Amino acid sequence: MPRRFPLCCVTLVLAAACDDSVKVDESLMGPFSIQPATSAVTLGPFEQRQISVQVLGPRGEAAPTRIVEFSIIATPGQPDDAARGATLRADRAITDDDGRASLTVKAGLPTVFQVRVSTSHAPSLFLTVMVHSNTHGPVEIAPALDEDVDATPPITTARLFFLDDHTCDPMPGGVVAPTGGRPARSVPIDVAATFTSVALAGHHAVFGLGMSQDGILRASGCVEVPGTSLLPHSPVRVLLPLHQLRPSPIGEFRATTHLQVSAPLPPIQTITDAWKALSECPLDPGRLWLDCTVDAFRTDEATDPLDCRPAADEGLTAAKLAARRGVLLTAMPGRCRDRFDSAGNPSLEALVQAMFPTERVPLLDDLPALGREAQSLLDAIQFQSTITVSATGFPEQFLVDHRLRVLELPLGAGLPAIDLSSLGSPVLTSRFVPATLKRNELQIGPHAFTLRLGSVARLGFLKASIAARGAPPDLDAFVPHLFSLASRPDRNTRVVGCAALDALSCAEIGQARGCLMSACLLGFEGLARTLDAGFAALERDGLDFQLSGSVPVIDVDGDRKADLLGRLGQGAGAAGAWTGELRLRRTISRFSATWAAERVSQ
Repeated sequence: MPRRFPLCCVTLVLAAACDDSVKVDESLMGPFSIQPATSAVTLGPFEQRQISVQVLGPRGEAAPTRIVEFSIIATPGQPDDAARGATLRADRAITDDDGRASLTVKAGLPTVFQVRVSTSHAPSLFLTVMVHSNTHGPVEIAPALDEDVDATPPITTARLFFLDDHTCDPMPGGVVAPTGGRPARSVPIDVAATFTSVALAGHHAVFGLGMSQDGILRASGCVEVPGTSLLPHSPVRVLLPLHQLRPSPIGEFRATTHLQVSAPLPPIQTITDAWKALSECPLDPGRLWLDCTVDAFRTDEATDPLDCRPAADEGLTAAKLAARRGVLLTAMPGRCRDRFDSAGNPSLEALVQAMFPTERVPLLDDLPALGREAQSLLDAIQFQSTITVSATGFPEQFLVDHRLRVLELPLGAGLPAIDLSSLGSPVLTSRFVPATLKRNELQIGPHAFTLRLGSVARLGFLKASIAARGAPPDLDAFVPHLFSLASRPDRNTRVVGCAALDALSCAEIGQARGCLMSACLLGFEGLARTLDAGFAALERDGLDFQLSGSVPVIDVDGDRKADLLGRLGQGAGAAGAWTGELRLRRTISRFSATWAAERVSQ
């Protein structure tokens, strides 16, 4: 007999079906999904590892408090014992608030098997587990520039350092691979480099440097490579982002500057003409000696200065000397004279020149070279200085102290170094110069010194061109030394210099001994003054040397501290640049210069 239900029960069921206030759990009506942290798991024999999965609801939301079941299943085509001793620590877990659940797999012998992960209302997930006997595998590192990189010139090469059993933080100081580490690899940007024999059980780091074509480090980056993410046979590609490197310029640097004057400085021609006059004519320096002596008989600073250029009327003795001097050579410019006077007798120039030795004397032989060296005296100037960069309260603003130390001139056999502090210049250090760092370029504001270029040029010339040829490096001593090379016998002895000129010339014009001794000595002073006039014109009181410029900030070892400020000889844009002014006695000369500096302290 069929079972009958009470009418009230039927009524309740119908009411529940029609009443909108009764809600049905929609999570029971739609599919769930299981998302793996990894699709494949690689272990060594008897190694264990925790694996995480996440359960998501119908709308992609995390599904907490879900029961998740785990089981090892046979791989198709493999025997039932394909797991070869692999086990699971537990066969189920409950998801947390993020919908995550974890299981621990312990491997056995080398094999391949699958773990099924399941939960209600969701398709099962199958994880492949590979247990291998290999302990190492390959990895491809692909360097790529990050969006923040704005390098000029462009970055073309990445230098890669693979550090086994290391992390990116902290990185080792500098970019030197640890002892026994792998050699660095250089690859074009966006080209992957393969590193083999990477331990699958370790944790590794790859440090990369982005280099421009001029060899300057402009970007860096680091990526960690867990060995567990690698496969024993197939290389896994890992992206290495390289970020703009912005090294700090703070520190002390030793700078070298190569200065090129835009146009010859006017006083250089004065210096050149004065020193060329020592060998301008065939009978020099005897001819010049006579000119200086005759000019000294009568002098007047306004109308007839003591400059070795005799006036028309220098007095009676000078007139007698003029009669015995050689005829002016019209075929040669200047004040050159013949070997004979107007009467056809040997001229005083010829007789005086005969007093100089005929054997080789470096100073006499090299008199023409002095004029040439004077002309190129300031063609190129090199100076050494110290630049100290200090921090301010603003990240891109700095203060610079710049001290001039040594100046070198391209003279003689080498570069004579002039210690600027020995000249007593009052301002060799310019302090608290504002500087700004923009795109790895340090821009240094205007600052000035007292260079005393005339003193530097004079000292350098005397040291390299005069002292090197056996003469004293002092103009007041050089002139007497030069003419002391002339000598003649006199009264059972041998006289030199002014005494020799006096003995010869006074006898030739019928005058008593001593007729021109005073004029000769005074002529020495006039010649020394003439030789020095150009140097004096190079010098000006006060701040006479002004600089401003910029320089690339270069980090060589990747520690984000500047190792170099610019690099010389590396092409356009690699070196720093100065522009400035040389303030001379009567003019201002503008110049440009290239420079670079190397760190000497932190």
